[in-house]
Amino acid sequence: MGKSKCRNSRLLSSLSRHRSSSILRELTDYAVEYINQLQTYEHHEFQSLIKLAEKLPAKEHKLIKSKLREMAYDCVTSDPKEWETYCLTPIQVVQSPCSGFYDLFAEIIPINLEYLLLNQKEDGYWDPTWTWGRFEKEWETAKEEWRGILTLDYLKVLNAFDFLEK
Repeated sequence: MGKSKCRNSRLLSSLSRHRSSSILRELTDYAVEYINQLQTYEHHEFQSLIKLAEKLPAKEHKLIKSKLREMAYDCVTSDPKEWETYCLTPIQVVQSPCSGFYDLFAEIIPINLEYLLLNQKEDGYWDPTWTWGRFEKEWETAKEEWRGILTLDYLKVLNAFDFLEK
């Protein structure tokens, strides 16, 4: 229930010219309260909350900023040995030096960027670090789609950090 209300709040925030102030206010207040009461963190939810925070007005963003930073410490995997597994890496949260989380991971970001370059396939793409473990036929199609998504995301990040050869 929390995730859907947060997503709905983000959607409504992005439709600012059509705002129904009472429903938007209610959803935004709920999202802020929900985020600040969290005791345990899950990285998928954290990624959604980052996107929500980007759409919130400055006042509400300020109310959740310290909780999001706490979540970042808990959810992001800073150990390069674990990046081969399904986890949230620093560059998945810090996608440019302008990120509000950059200072938390500034030391590990260059290592994460080098890791990306080392793991790029000869043909220029990146493979997912996960599998579904079932539906193998469908996974082969999805894997190709994920390669495209990951490759675009990683190229954007490498470019933002000026890590691409010109």
